[in-house]
Amino acid sequence: MRRVHWLHGLATIWLIAGGLAGIELILWDGLVRTSQGDCPPYPQCYKHGHPYDWLGFLVLVVAIVGAVILWRIGSNSTAGRSAAGYPRG
Repeated sequence: MRRVHWLHGLATIWLIAGGLAGIELILWDGLVRTSQGDCPPYPQCYKHGHPYDWLGFLVLVVAIVGAVILWRIGSNSTAGRSAAGYPRG
């Protein structure tokens, strides 16, 4: 029977919270600058779009990588190995 380390729970929470935050940032609707279309004589034009797409993808990547790292450290610790995966001895 496999034991579950407390880092496994933290990795799960990290992944869920980061995934929800990343998806929310990707779906956030707001104004973005554009240079296309009919623009008034102001220096910048705005249209509706998703201004935080790049940040949302970055948050998703950090959430996935962080969860994998925490899961691996927890699994190594449960198996009696060091955090890097080497046998203790």
